[in-house]
Amino acid sequence: PFFVKGGKRMYSYYPSFRLAASAGVLQEGWIPRYIPDGSTELHEIHNEVNGSGWITFKFPPSLGKKMVSNFTTLTTQGVQNLKIPGISDRWWPDILKGKIGKKKMPGWDFYRTNRSFRGKQRIEFMAVNLIKSEAYVWR
Repeated sequence: PFFVKGGKRMYSYYPSFRLAASAGVLQEGWIPRYIPDGSTELHEIHNEVNGSGWITFKFPPSLGKKMVSNFTTLTTQGVQNLKIPGISDRWWPDILKGKIGKKKMPGWDFYRTNRSFRGKQRIEFMAVNLIKSEAYVWR
């Protein structure tokens, strides 16, 4: 993994979910356990002070639907009202920056879930591109 400390933000990269798990980041909570085994190219950045975070990864196509089975699918209105907190890293796509509004996003589905994170329930959102087998998570 590669770590960059800038202010209170920490960045990590793992070529595979298995390497992330063996590094202990699942126990720390920055990378959620619902990410499928077999996922690759995990990028994660978080703020240690307020607990905000962004994660992206590629997942095995056969596991896409199972991965979000415990998530709530957002309605069109819910998606239009989403405002994704600022992130400028090159691995986070421009289409997922700021307010989603009425952007045309064929192939994308949006979800939300509650996850216990460091002793508190936190809302996490996920944008999934099933065509590219990519997922983007933020809290």
